Parts: sequence; C-alpha cells; structure tokens
Amino acid sequence: MSEFALPPARRLYVHVPFCTRKCAYCAFASEPVAGLSAGGLEDRLDQYLGGLVAELTARRVQLASGPLDSVFFGGGTPSLLGPARVQSVLDLLGAWGLLDAGTEISMEANPESLGRAADWKLAGVRRLSLGIQSLDDQVLRWLGRPHDAAQAQRALQDAVATGLRVNGDLIIALPNLPRDVPAEVQTLAALGLGHIAVYVLGVEPGTPLAARLHGLPKREGPLDPDAEAQALVEARDALVAQGFQQYEVSNYARTPAQRCRHNLGYWHHEAYLGVGPAAHSFLQTPAGPVRSWNHAGFQPWLESLAPPGAGPTQGSELLTAEDLVLERLMLGLRCAEGLSLEALASQLGVVLPFADSAALRGLLDGGLLTLDGPRLRPTPAGMLQADGLAQTLSDLVVAAVPGLG
Repeated sequence: MSEFALPPARRLYVHVPFCTRKCAYCAFASEPVAGLSAGGLEDRLDQYLGGLVAELTARRVQLASGPLDSVFFGGGTPSLLGPARVQSVLDLLGAWGLLDAGTEISMEANPESLGRAADWKLAGVRRLSLGIQSLDDQVLRWLGRPHDAAQAQRALQDAVATGLRVNGDLIIALPNLPRDVPAEVQTLAALGLGHIAVYVLGVEPGTPLAARLHGLPKREGPLDPDAEAQALVEARDALVAQGFQQYEVSNYARTPAQRCRHNLGYWHHEAYLGVGPAAHSFLQTPAGPVRSWNHAGFQPWLESLAPPGAGPTQGSELLTAEDLVLERLMLGLRCAEGLSLEALASQLGVVLPFADSAALRGLLDGGLLTLDGPRLRPTPAGMLQADGLAQTLSDLVVAAVPGLG
C-alpha cells in the first residue's frame, strides 16, 4: 500500500454547543440555554467565544497557510451566538490570511433564532443552512421543534431575499405519521432554495424519542430499512421533479455551484480541523492520518484551554491502512460522482479486482454500480446501499491486497 499523507487542512469546522432546547430526536453534543437569564446567556456565549479564540490560536498551525476552502459553523444552533461574535471569529481568520473571496462560509440556524438574515450576510456568512425539518405543524410538534411552519417559511423567504446561498434540511421517514413530503419539497422549491438536504429520522439511544418509541408495536415504532429506502426514493423523485440534482445520498442542489463544498470535503476524504466542544478533526500527524475529538462537555473543554491546560483533545485514533480504504470507499459511494480509481491506486495503492472478482462483477451487473471510465459510480439504487457496498468492496480489497487486514 502507498504511504497516504493528508495535505494541510483547508477546511475548518466550528462546533457551537448551544441550542434553545433539545429536540426529541437529538443526540448531538449540545446544551439547552432556555433556562438561562439574558445576562447568563450572554456570559455563557462570551465564555465560549474566549475559549474558541484560544483553541484557534493554539491550533492555527494545523491549518493550511493560505486561504481556506470552507468554514462551517455547526451545532447546536450557531445563530445563538449573534452576528457580532461570528464576525469576530471571521475577522480573526481574515487577519491570519485564511479567508478570501472564494472561501465558503456556512452557518447552521433554526428559524426561531435566525433574526435578520441580512445581518448574517454583513457579518461575513455566505451560506445559511436552516433546520426546517418539516413544513407540517403536526410533524414539527412530534419532533419537538421550537418553531412552526409559518415561522420556517418566513425565515427561508428572508434568507433567500438576501442573495445568500440557502439550504433547507428536512427529516423524513417518521413512524406512523401522515406526511406529504412531495408537497413540502414543492413549497421549498417555490421559495427559491438552491439546496435541500433530506435525512431519515435517526432514533438514537438515550434520546426522548427513543424512550417514547420503546416498546411500541412495529407499525408505530421506527421504520425498517425498506421503508426508509422507500421514503428516500419518494423524496428524491420529488426533488428531481423540481429541478434539483442529487449529488450525495441526502443532498440535492439546483446547480453544481450550489453544492455544499464543506461537506464535499468530508466525502472527498480531505483533512479538516474541528474546534469547539465535541468537535472532530481528521489531520496528518508524524505517525500518519489521525482522527481526534475534543472534550464533549462545555466546561471540560473550556478548562482544558486554560493554562496549564493539556489542550482540548480528549482522544484520538491512528487510522490503519484498512481503515483508510474502508473510509474512502464508504465516503465515495455516498456521492453521485463516485470513486476515482486513479486516486485509489495512487494514494492508497488499491486496484479493485474487476477481472477476477465475481462478486464485483455481480454488483455491476446487478445495477448497483457503474464503471464510467476512470470512475466507479453508485447508481441511485446503489447509493441507498452505500455502506453495505463499501464493506463488500473493502472485503474484496483486503483479500486481494497484501498488507491489508
């Protein structure tokens, strides 16, 4: 296998761990702030900003020396920071020469905490990703969302009117709940969105939703994989009918220019630095490519940054050759563009055994994969089975390539 080395990170993820209140399905590292007084919330946010600046300063060397491809404020609900704090972070990155006119600067927000979209544009945000999840009030109540459908539509209209690139998230495949996803997609398209992301509802252990569904009859509990796949197909057909192009399992854009470049970086297996509580990073080290993660709790993260703190990283994992191959396959097969066979060979030393593998030929003949010159692409049906396909291909590679496994 080739010695695979990541270039310096040109993508930065900023995790903002605060939200208005925890949604029923949420298993992300986030801290509800609804119980804080106005002054208490401001103090909390200022503490976070101080810690963020400290971490960015300490880890500046892990980023590329020139302008970044993307900066992504995720959460939680990053819009709770307010435009001034976000602008201060962007001003710092700009002073370090890490931003230019081409840097994609994205921020997640919820309709109830967005405020005026124009203020975010003035602060330097260039792309807004709004957690709509549904345009049906019954569905929103079931999910425990803090906004209603009318509020979501107003926020989207305001965001689109600024000229910012705007994404709307939808959650589908809810158990035993009537839902007209095509009608919601049509409404979102009519509002002028250039990007829509569609996610299957995940029922994570320990969430209020998991407790609510536990022990219910199958018809009322979480959907099975076939039903989830059918929900994804229904959403895909509705989005394609509205002029959107699927470029990843859950992501659709009107044009290639409106795709989320930050997320494409993940799917292209590129290096990134994550800062903030619970943030993950994928970086080159002297030992090799490493995934690491920060302290998840706000206070432990903050205390780790105070001298003589040991730093925000709680744990890390040195990736093996087999890990890297499986990741590359899993990420590539989630995307319509598929895998570059040349990159697999030159970066990872992997040549897929097309001539010798009946299993691989079966995936091609069975309509799950297509071989398009130098690229191996998943079909729409194959994208619904991306993880399974990747494991199958990884097993083939491990069996065929000496030194793996």
